[in-house]
This record gives sequence, C-alpha cells and structure tokens, in this order.
Amino acid sequence: MLFLHTLVEGGASRSYGIEVGRLAGLPDAVVRRAREVLAELEGAHAPHGAASPGPRARSRAPSAQTDLFAAPALPHPVVEQLRALDPNTLTPMQALALLAEMRERSVTEQSS
Repeated sequence: MLFLHTLVEGGASRSYGIEVGRLAGLPDAVVRRAREVLAELEGAHAPHGAASPGPRARSRAPSAQTDLFAAPALPHPVVEQLRALDPNTLTPMQALALLAEMRERSVTEQSS
C-alpha cells in the first residue's frame, strides 16, 4: 500500500479527529461537545444553505475563539449534590458511602 500526502496552506476541509478521539475512549460528553463546537464553527464559516468553504476560505475567517471548556447549561446532578454538601457534618463512613454513591451516579449517567 502506498500513501501519498500533499501539504497545502490553510485549514483542512475534513477532519477525523473527533472520531479518533471517540475510538480512543474519550468520554461521550467530550465527543458530544466537540461535535457541537465543530457545528458552531462550520456554521460560522458558511452562509445558510451554502456549501462548506474550502481550506483557503476558512483560513481568512474571523478569529473569534469558541470556549471549548465552557460549562454546560445544566450542571451535572452530582456537581449540584457536591455544592449543597457540608463535609463538616458527615462522619467518615457517611462520606465514603456518599462518595461511592456519587461515583456510581456519574458513571451510570455518563454511559447513558
């Protein structure tokens, strides 16, 4: 098999980075957020109904930066539970039980 590569100035018209991240085991929430950011960026660079611009058109686009680490609109229920918690009122056993419960909830909700 022979792979030939050509480098050109500007952005790529397609990228498989998000799919590679998914296959590498990134959490579903991260993959979903990456797809949202990609859709926002692609929407900002193409007029409604127009074909996606080529690499050169993209490189001249406005330099507005999307915050990749913006908090989701609705906080995760476990985060809300942590914020409402006063750790000084818990016994060590209660704290361990609560920690185990929160971990289980976060894993269960992440996989759904």
